[in-house]
Order: sequence, then structure tokens, then C-alpha cells
Amino acid sequence: MTVKGMMIIRVKDNIGLNHKTTSGCELSTTMDKTTTILGNYNLDTGPIISELKYPKTSDFGARAGYFNLLNTPDNSFETPRQFWEEYNRPWLDLVIQRKDIIKLATFPENKYLIRINDYGKYELSGFGKEYTYLRKNNYYYDISTNSMIPKGDDMNDKSLINNIFKELASEYSFDILLENNNVYLKKDDFNIELLVSMEDIDIIYVEKRDNCIYRYFMTQFIKRKFDMEDRNLFGKPCNNQEKLIARMKVIEHGLKTKWKRLLEGDKRWKELYEKDAFGGEPIITNLENE
Repeated sequence: MTVKGMMIIRVKDNIGLNHKTTSGCELSTTMDKTTTILGNYNLDTGPIISELKYPKTSDFGARAGYFNLLNTPDNSFETPRQFWEEYNRPWLDLVIQRKDIIKLATFPENKYLIRINDYGKYELSGFGKEYTYLRKNNYYYDISTNSMIPKGDDMNDKSLINNIFKELASEYSFDILLENNNVYLKKDDFNIELLVSMEDIDIIYVEKRDNCIYRYFMTQFIKRKFDMEDRNLFGKPCNNQEKLIARMKVIEHGLKTKWKRLLEGDKRWKELYEKDAFGGEPIITNLENE
């Protein structure tokens, strides 16, 4: 997908921007590398596009020594699903393929990753889709550099992760699926998804009903019940692999000791979740639109 007549002006290494990102990330270019910028459009990527006078284009090729942002022609958008499938995801696929430097101009917290749509339902924002897609493609968020970094091979010991959840899965009749270091505990009527990064493990409760998928983002809601007995399992890990394993052990133990009824399929926690400061409403996806 290329718009004829568009030309990106390449600039020297370490160009800076006047825009102050809400994440505090300092943006600069790197010679011979494309630097992709993600974030909330109104707060960050829109002003950056304006400052750079970045052209509207469907040319998603490399921009070595320059910034890369998604800024398609005005007639590109018809529906959120169509735009994601035809433009946003292909653009990200090339970012991943090139192994771009990926900077987050906006901090990836729920108020920016989730929005309320025209029907009053919670759904992932454009930034939320991008962040989640990268996470599913084996990237983690490095808070020290505000960057998305591909995970290294040192975290790929699936047998070790599987053993951590083997007892829980057997006791509560879950099937275990391991994918890109993420753990999916699956039952017929609901799943518990553990999405892994270097900083934390996101806990998402997923269920299917009424031809819809309901996703409850429960990380802090779940962990607030954990106590020192759970947290002491973290120990003093020395490397990324040990940190990942320690976090898995804390969550596995905390789920078994503090959330037994949830694991058994009891749904009464939803009443507390909807009223809780760390809860709210689930993101609902109609399966007909998937």
C-alpha cells in the first residue's frame, strides 16, 4: 500500500521533538533504524504528527533515521474493525518484522488502553489494540525506557512454567495452554489469561455468553488480596527468567489460597468487581464481529 507522490525526508541521527510526551519519554531518532511511536492520538501522537508535518500516507515501509507513525489518508477509516484489519495491523506487522525501535509516548494504563464506544460499551482503544497486539507477539513494556522490547530466548522454558500451574490445573480442572510465555488456563465456560511482561503479569478473566466475549482486566483486583505468604514466594530473583518464574509462583499460590471460589466457577466476585476501584465493567466483543 503506497500513496504515490509522498516522500519522507530523512533526517540526521538524534533529532529531537518539542512535544513533551505524557509518558515522559524523550523521543529521538537512531541512524539506520526506524523509530516507531505509539500512544494516545489526542495527547501525543496527534501533536507529534503535527510538529513533524508527517504526511498522510499508506506507505508503511522503513524510515531509517526517522520516526514512523500511523497517519493514513482521510478516507481510510470506515469502521474500527475495517481500519484495524486493513491498516493498523499490517502497519504493526511490518514494525515487528523490521524490529523497529518502538517508543510509547503515552503510558500504557487502562484509561488510555480502554475507551467507551458509541454504544456505551468498553472496548480497546486504537492504542490499546496496538499495545495488546505487541504483547501477544512476544513484546514486553520496558518502563525504564518507555519502549516495547521483544522478549529474549532466556524466557522460553515452557516446561518450567507448565509445572508451576500443573497442580492448580489438575485440582480445578483447567487445561493449560502456553503461548509466547503467556499462560492460558482454560475451562469450558471461562478462561484465565496471564499475559506476561518484564514488569508484571496481567490477569484477565474471559468468558463467553450470549454470543459475546467478556474480558475482565483483574490484575490489581486479584492481587489486592495477596498477603505476605504469597509475596514471600517471589524471593530474590537474579535474572529475567527467575523473575518470571517468581511472579508465576506468587500468582499461582495467591489464586489457590485467596480465589478458590473463582477457580471453581463461582461468579459472585463480579458484584464486587463492578463496584471496586480496581474493577469496573468488562470489555465486550460480539462474536459476530470477530
